[in-house]
Amino acid sequence: MCHNGRTMSANTIAVLIIGDEILTAQVRETNLAVILEAFTHAGYTVAEARIVRDVPEQIAVAFRELSDTYEYVVSAGGIGPTHDDVTLEAAAAAFGAEVAVHPGMNVFLEQIYGDRMNDAVSRMARLPVGADVSIRDDIHWPIIRFRNCFILPGLPLALKEKIECILELIPRRDALWVARLYLDIGESPIAAELTDLQERHRTVAVGSYPVLGDAEYKTRVTFRGADRKTVDVAMADAITVFEPTGVIVRIDPPEQL
Repeated sequence: MCHNGRTMSANTIAVLIIGDEILTAQVRETNLAVILEAFTHAGYTVAEARIVRDVPEQIAVAFRELSDTYEYVVSAGGIGPTHDDVTLEAAAAAFGAEVAVHPGMNVFLEQIYGDRMNDAVSRMARLPVGADVSIRDDIHWPIIRFRNCFILPGLPLALKEKIECILELIPRRDALWVARLYLDIGESPIAAELTDLQERHRTVAVGSYPVLGDAEYKTRVTFRGADRKTVDVAMADAITVFEPTGVIVRIDPPEQL
């Protein structure tokens, strides 16, 4: 898949969280988990997440790099009416575009704000030239799309309602398959075996996660892949490796996320 002559990773999402308030711990970041869960269940891989300050140059660099690398970018934050809401201008700058009043966005704002419309509110209608605005009755704020970037508000409730709408706008992918193996042994003693499993099953992502404070098992091993058969084969191989040692506590067969 190519974009502007560059090859992008198919079925991948990048997340860009924008806001000084996140990096200074004034606001607890909760949007990333919502985005991760929704896109993973839709069959996409969230391959990178960044958090940047309300600095136009930093935001522009992030948009450009992520847009060139991944199939879609979802940003959260910085599209309000105040002086530090600079995401839209930065997104335009990332691709050498101008900003201008978007007629549809302007009408929407006039309908919402009425006689409370002022210069600060009008500023929210200034979008990158070429941006698409999706206005729907079932969401409180439009979805702004510029190139392969979806530019969303940082307010968690406002963001959450838009995620399902975005998934309707992009191709649905087959959800990944995942199988889990629970072992009564720590990660370190089985690190070599896990490495060998990953080498033998390159199309399956083998992950291991230590579990503290659980009397039943100490390590959870996961097998993720796009094809159930390959996940099954990797899991069967792992069972063959670990069963003789007696450390297998539980096996969860493959299921789609």
